[in-house]
Amino acid sequence: MSERSRQMILVAESFYHQRCVLKVETFVHTSGNDSRVMLCSAATDGRIALWDITATVSRADRQLEKGHTDCPLPDLGPLCFTVSAHQSGVNSLCVQMTMDGQYLVASGGDDNSISVCWLTLDHTSQEDPRGAVQLLRSVSVNSAHAAHVTGLRILGDDLLVSVSVDQRLSLWSLGENRLRHVATRFCHVADVSEMDCWTHDKGHLCVICGQGLEIVKWEQ
Repeated sequence: MSERSRQMILVAESFYHQRCVLKVETFVHTSGNDSRVMLCSAATDGRIALWDITATVSRADRQLEKGHTDCPLPDLGPLCFTVSAHQSGVNSLCVQMTMDGQYLVASGGDDNSISVCWLTLDHTSQEDPRGAVQLLRSVSVNSAHAAHVTGLRILGDDLLVSVSVDQRLSLWSLGENRLRHVATRFCHVADVSEMDCWTHDKGHLCVICGQGLEIVKWEQ
């Protein structure tokens, strides 16, 4: 999308999931002088996929500069990684880089579970996109909530917060090979659909939305 020319053009597409895509997250991975734009997608089949869309973004920039809006649509980009994280739909998805350069991919699903994967990205070799991403380890909690997990945020390398249609906001501790429950608070918001968090005064603020809004502060 170009604000200057007031144009929106479709530059790529993919039907990989063959299901409804519920969540997407983008981030930029930098290694030395090389930066790669990555896209993480999650669908109703419970699968999470990671794409390298660097070439797609560059192509979009060139098309907008030249004013070309009728170019043939290539595929989204190389599929670098995929994992079956849930039994059904993935309602919440969060990607965050850790202090040691790894990536945490956390998700919550219709199956009431939470799943966390630790990934490393290495784009020194472009021959095999799938070889650029390695799964270090993963953990999951099958009955994290009593209903669909609809909101989830990574607060740090060892802390995660989740919210569900069961109207509970839960704090989790991330360990080497475990996800341990720390605390739970009841929320007054019905039909919780999403959550966002930010750091404030040595703590974390979580805003929960659904049939209304509620803000909760976690103090460290």
